[in-house]
Amino acid sequence: MGIMRVSNSFNFEKKIKSFCQLPRYDIEELTEDFALVNIHELKLDIEGDYHRFFTIDVADDIVRFGMPSAVLFEADEIIPDSLAAILLKMNSYSFNGFWCLEEIDEEGSHSFVYVYNVPKTSLNKKQFDSIIDELIMECGIFEQLLDDILTGRIDDDDDDDDDLEDDSENFDWNDHDDDLDDDRPK
Repeated sequence: MGIMRVSNSFNFEKKIKSFCQLPRYDIEELTEDFALVNIHELKLDIEGDYHRFFTIDVADDIVRFGMPSAVLFEADEIIPDSLAAILLKMNSYSFNGFWCLEEIDEEGSHSFVYVYNVPKTSLNKKQFDSIIDELIMECGIFEQLLDDILTGRIDDDDDDDDDLEDDSENFDWNDHDDDLDDDRPK
């Protein structure tokens, strides 16, 4: 009777190539522990494709997905307080996904990035697709929030503490359920 070998290796490059076979994905960069993937979505309300990108990093036993929002804040630009506060509140509703502010370039520009962490041993195609859908959904929510702030539907007055509570009333927290493997009681 032969000996059956079980491989515990995690071939990141092979997994990403197999997960990104759909035409919507375009792998721009791929190494043994990092991927930069462009994603193209057909939007019905505008002509042509809508382009986003996401990164995937592997560190120890965690795979980290990240999708920057479409808005870039220059180094000297003031980031709206209401937006940051709402994103922090949203972080409490997801176990694996969260918003953070990351420096994007050497000039000191920043962007809010939605990050999702998953153990590499549990990453499969179905979960990969769900994570990408969540990244896109969260960035869409972000863009709507920013639009609401910029058009005055959500007030960003620093001097009024009641604004933070008013802002939360404009966001439907029930629509922000984490569909992925979140075993926390809701």
